[in-house]
Amino acid sequence: ALPSTLNDAAGTPAAFEDVLGPRVGWPAWLACLVGVIVESKVPQHLMWGDELRLLYNAACAPVLGRRHPAAQGMPVFDVWPELAEELEPLVEQIRNGKALAFEDRPFMVRRNGVDELA
Repeated sequence: ALPSTLNDAAGTPAAFEDVLGPRVGWPAWLACLVGVIVESKVPQHLMWGDELRLLYNAACAPVLGRRHPAAQGMPVFDVWPELAEELEPLVEQIRNGKALAFEDRPFMVRRNGVDELA
């Protein structure tokens, strides 16, 4: 489970509901997806809507470094501006219906003030 500072009483980060709306209005598939992300012990995230708002689990906090917890619910390219050029073409492919999968795909990010592969 996520640290209590991120969770509401039901265990879902409040930012998920801030972005997705009240949980009672979610379709079953979305509730299931959020549950999988929140309960996962590995870093997982969801980029939601036209703004690609970043919603992530507790395991993502070390990946985000100093950007956590402010990154929760923010547009992904506001959080990771250095990834925009690399990710925007991939996002466009996904928006056009293409499924993408990557294994061991490093990205150069600035974390805690230092550039590093993540």
